[in-house]
Amino acid sequence: MKEKFLKDLGIYGISTLLVRLINFLLIPVYARVLSQDEYGAMDLINTLTYVTGVFLFLEMYQAVSRYYAEANDDQRKKIVGTGLSHYLISMLPLLIVVWLIKDQLAMWLVGSRDDGNMVLLAFGSAMAMAVFNYLQTVRRYALESAAYALASIACVLTTVLVSIVLVVYAKQGLSGVFLGQLVGAAMGLVVSMQGHYKAFMVSIDWKMWKELIRFSAPLTVSAVLLYLMNYIDRWLIRDHLGLAAVGIYAVVFRIAAVPMLVMNIVSNSLLPHIYREYKDRQKAVEIGRLYNLIWSAGLLLVAWMAWLSPEVVLWMAGDVYSMHAYLFPIVLLSGFLLHYSYLFVGLYLGHKTHLTAYLYLAGLAAVYLLNTILLPRYGLAGTAISSILTTGGILVFQYFASQKAFTFPIQLRSMLVNGGFTILPILVAFYLGYHQKLPGIGLRLFIAVITSSILLYPLRGELAMAWNRLRS
Repeated sequence: MKEKFLKDLGIYGISTLLVRLINFLLIPVYARVLSQDEYGAMDLINTLTYVTGVFLFLEMYQAVSRYYAEANDDQRKKIVGTGLSHYLISMLPLLIVVWLIKDQLAMWLVGSRDDGNMVLLAFGSAMAMAVFNYLQTVRRYALESAAYALASIACVLTTVLVSIVLVVYAKQGLSGVFLGQLVGAAMGLVVSMQGHYKAFMVSIDWKMWKELIRFSAPLTVSAVLLYLMNYIDRWLIRDHLGLAAVGIYAVVFRIAAVPMLVMNIVSNSLLPHIYREYKDRQKAVEIGRLYNLIWSAGLLLVAWMAWLSPEVVLWMAGDVYSMHAYLFPIVLLSGFLLHYSYLFVGLYLGHKTHLTAYLYLAGLAAVYLLNTILLPRYGLAGTAISSILTTGGILVFQYFASQKAFTFPIQLRSMLVNGGFTILPILVAFYLGYHQKLPGIGLRLFIAVITSSILLYPLRGELAMAWNRLRS
């Protein structure tokens, strides 16, 4: 299984990493062209469109993912066609409603009724991207990694190029951002469907639809709660500090998304194999080893980015945002901990998804309460602290609950040691940065090298074997 996982990780990983890195390079463009208020507005609009999409589509893609692997060819056609029909039928009434109230939505979101068409465009691009992501989900679980990579590259390259032309040269502002996303999603759909129309026929089997909804509907609550837990702080920041502060936090958050991107690539490659092969105990042991390897590799990436946070933020966003670089280490770490927790899918395998909903409800309550207490006193630092406390708690719960439902052999002691040596210094870096006392780059690089040595030493055997394979 490890070889198949690494093969898919290479294809999914390289293609997704390349296109996302290009998208990552849009941050310096947007940070220098869009105002902090515009960046904050973009973040709030994206939050609203995503939550609306979750309610609308009822996490259908997760049900398709769960049942596809165990179905035969005829059943797979019914599953895919039913899911696609659900997406297409659901979005039409939403777009009509948004068109009718677009001016009111614009007034609520950005304080101007003149931006109604921009809000409608944002919802349209979000719906198109949702359909594209659904087709990509089918590609992943069909293990069609080459088709997945080609469609992803087409989508993101088009999005980036069109967005730059519209935002930088045509001066279209946020309308240019969302129109670029819409054109990119359309290009991705064209490439994804090319030569595969029969595989994505729009047809609905009502018996199959009920079975899929029975699985996915409870996950909708979890998905909404998870997203609100991640983004409700934006609304609290707006209420306490204003829209520009939302933009500042959003820029730092987007720069810190690299470990989240890496974890998404890993989970996208690993989860299809877990769903197919988890019942084989030998494969479960391999999965446990992969969990330990992913933990160490993720901490290594986080450590280097955290200790170089002033330079990273300055290079990516410029002087305007560099004074807020102290937020970067803890936002970075929070994102990694949360995304690592997604790998523990024992509750899904054991059909105990209701516990996930309770977990994210508790997380949402914790974020709201902690931000209410810390945000007025510590500003954006209070939001970062709220995030790390919540995501740390979620990872602990997910680990124990998942392992109880379905056990993957994991070296917990090794994970705790590596985590302690990496995370505690990063928390110190956040504290020193907040008080403008972060040490110079020489000392920070030295700390990063020491951390790397600690993380890589237990893996020296596997690294040597990998190096010998490359040489041969």
